Amino acid sequence: MDNLIKLLDKKKGNIIISSNSLFEEFFRETLKESFLYDITFKSFVDLMHDTMGGYDIEAEYKLYKELDITIEGACQYLDSYMIGDFKYKDLVEEYKVNPYGLDTYKNKNIIIVTPRIITPLINKALNLLKEYRSDLKYLSFDEAIEKNHYLYEYNTIIDEVENSAEIIASLIDNGTPIDKIKIEIESDSYKKYIDDIFPFYGIEYFYDERKHLSEFEDVNKFYETVLYRSRIDPDTYDFNSKIVDIYSSEFELPQDIKKSLTTLLMGWDSMDKDYFKYLISSVSIPMPKYSGAVMISSNILERVIKDDEYIFIFGANQSSFPKTVDPNGLLTDEVLTKYNLMAKKE
Repeated sequence: MDNLIKLLDKKKGNIIISSNSLFEEFFRETLKESFLYDITFKSFVDLMHDTMGGYDIEAEYKLYKELDITIEGACQYLDSYMIGDFKYKDLVEEYKVNPYGLDTYKNKNIIIVTPRIITPLINKALNLLKEYRSDLKYLSFDEAIEKNHYLYEYNTIIDEVENSAEIIASLIDNGTPIDKIKIEIESDSYKKYIDDIFPFYGIEYFYDERKHLSEFEDVNKFYETVLYRSRIDPDTYDFNSKIVDIYSSEFELPQDIKKSLTTLLMGWDSMDKDYFKYLISSVSIPMPKYSGAVMISSNILERVIKDDEYIFIFGANQSSFPKTVDPNGLLTDEVLTKYNLMAKKE
């Protein structure tokens, strides 16, 4: 963290804008020294709220219904709206949340630890801040955490996964705890090769993923039950009755799902029931993590890597880590055709 500390100013307040993962690591490594400075941490989400504002979740639902697109498609459209490239502005303008403003950044020493992946939204927020303050200080994430890395080149995904499996198996054989080995994958296309190759090398692993509530059979069963009981007995089937159902043995729901459903049900009486179904399709929860296995995730690079960890990045392209999205998976064929968005065949 020495590179970051050098940029701090003892004479005035400091604002460090970075990913959330850097905060804890910074204070753990520099606990005594950090008390010498006035430091405020802000995430890039904070910066976007300060510079651009945002939109209410009801805006997602409005687009989801009006344009007959998927939830992911609605979110992508709203991201376009936030960066000023959006032709459905009139549909969601009423749900816009105004920016908090930039007064917080006045007369401060501002340090931006740039993330490994800069999205269009982050880029716009940074440009707006730069217009307000021209004396920003920049440090790359890798410069801030000062970690070594090695780049290997492969011709095929199979070669990449198989050679990595050999290296991982060797690390484990030589005493590296398997929990210290993690893999970042930039595309689900790697999963089938991992599933084929890793067992051959005796490597235990799990995918660190999230699931939408609607992907759980008992959540859908609960939704249909609440819908039915609300219709046949609207006067007595109140909020408390619904909560009793959540915690009944009729539905085998994990504790975190029960908490999420309880929160969503608070607005049931005033809510369009299709909107409630939309919400359970939008809200996701993390899947269980396992010890004694390699963790495979798509967001490992968003946190600080510890000195004793080995991180394998599948799908890296030199210094960039591209995120690819298939538009045909987000929009219906009808909408793609209507707005001339069908993927062209070469």
